[in-house]
Amino acid sequence: QPYTEKFNLSFNAEDLKYKNSSIKDFYFIAYTHNNKLYAGLGGSSVKPNKNFYLENLNLGGEIKKDNVNFNLIWNNFKDSANYAADISGTVVIHKKENNKYRYKCTFSNSELTLNDILWKFDNAAVNIDSSHINISDFRIIHNNEEVYIDGNISKYQGDILYAKFKNLNISNFKPLISDNIRLTGKLSGFSTFAGLYSSPLVFTKDSIIDLNINNMRSEEHTSELQSH
Repeated sequence: QPYTEKFNLSFNAEDLKYKNSSIKDFYFIAYTHNNKLYAGLGGSSVKPNKNFYLENLNLGGEIKKDNVNFNLIWNNFKDSANYAADISGTVVIHKKENNKYRYKCTFSNSELTLNDILWKFDNAAVNIDSSHINISDFRIIHNNEEVYIDGNISKYQGDILYAKFKNLNISNFKPLISDNIRLTGKLSGFSTFAGLYSSPLVFTKDSIIDLNINNMRSEEHTSELQSH
């Protein structure tokens, strides 16, 4: 139903804590305007747990009937590496015949910065209901590097999630690797995943061009892996 009644709510807290989670300079606002409900929340530092945090996080949304237009922003600074996001999209809520709900999230003109590297994605969709998750045409790009994900995640063994990698610069993963290892090269290939709810089955076929590990160079390295 349209939001015909006027509504205005705001809440602020200098330090908000719950179990292992904490938010500094927390705020929440909600108000109605032109038959729409607007809401926003965030904080200067959001820590879901002790090992992960987001700085200057803001989540805003415009709600009308079964549609939610949202924008999620955060901006972290860790030494010289920048971690930030500007993610926009729409969530449509469908009520099924069994009174359960299905959610369709479509992303648009979104950006994600990891370790000072800007990745962009657009027109990707994620469908979620009580029995499965469907990811459709999720393509994230940086220059000529690309990660593509498409498929389903569910308890049904026949559902498969497909991932494809193109020209991925391995040095992008340097923050995850020991400082004693100097690693460069370009990763291309694909992976398929099945049974992720119970007994995961993974098959990968990848190739790395110009692999260099601590100045030991290989023009091309190809690998296949199947595990369960």
